[in-house]
Amino acid sequence: MQTDILEHLLEKAKELEKKYEWLQAIDVYKRILDFASKENNLTKLAEFEERIGFCYFISAFQAQSNKEFKKRLTDAILSIEKTINILHQNKDRNQRNQIDNLLAKIAYANSWFEIKALKKVFFLEKWWILKSNVLKSYEQADDQFRVAKTCNDMIEESFDYYYWSKTNWKESKQLRAELISLGEKAIKILLKFDDTSELARAYCWTSWLYSVNNIVLEEEKTEEINKAIIYSQKAVKLSQKTKDPHLIGWSLYPAAMLSRKKNDYKSSIELFIALIEQGKITKNRAKKTRKTKKFRI
Repeated sequence: MQTDILEHLLEKAKELEKKYEWLQAIDVYKRILDFASKENNLTKLAEFEERIGFCYFISAFQAQSNKEFKKRLTDAILSIEKTINILHQNKDRNQRNQIDNLLAKIAYANSWFEIKALKKVFFLEKWWILKSNVLKSYEQADDQFRVAKTCNDMIEESFDYYYWSKTNWKESKQLRAELISLGEKAIKILLKFDDTSELARAYCWTSWLYSVNNIVLEEEKTEEINKAIIYSQKAVKLSQKTKDPHLIGWSLYPAAMLSRKKNDYKSSIELFIALIEQGKITKNRAKKTRKTKKFRI
């Protein structure tokens, strides 16, 4: 009977996450935590506490005020810290990567609090070092899927500020080359796995890397532009299968910018309109089910 209830609650939580109803999902995960607490199942406690932290973090970007934004970020960090404490209680030597990943999330979340550039960079450098260590560990263990997922995390999260934080062109160019290498590695690995969402992420953010200098700085590297176009097309098509408005929206952006660069203004406008619609879905509470429209590029 209890197993049936837990399965029902888990399905409900996942359903709410798909609708971007993060706070409602948190309420369900807290009910699930009560069951795990009674059983004293530390593995499950850590799993669901971490999920609560994730939901708090994402919900922060739906906040209607700066105060609410900071409150949800704080709650996210507290949940992640609780997860780390539970993992330490578990005393499993094989969970070092998981703890480092969580510490990286805390550093990343803290960077969103900071207004001063130097302090923000301090947290992001810490985040980058921790994620790099996690990546090396997964590579040594030949855990290919987690290698690819970590590459995706590092690329996507670097765009929030870290990518733009370098103080000179040489450092910026070096970081861009490193991120492109991570993206290509992720794509190569994920083509062997059946995970549409992660492959879409890899194509999405790697297309960003190939296109950003050629669009923002108006460089003319034909090979990079061609790769950016191909990858952005793949990202849009794959992301639509996931029905994830966040991923669809970010995949549409380089596609729209590249269409404009090709002087295909009609397609560019259509893609930008579609991008805005996806943004509205991720920002709103998503009270009702929405259908994702398909777009050609």
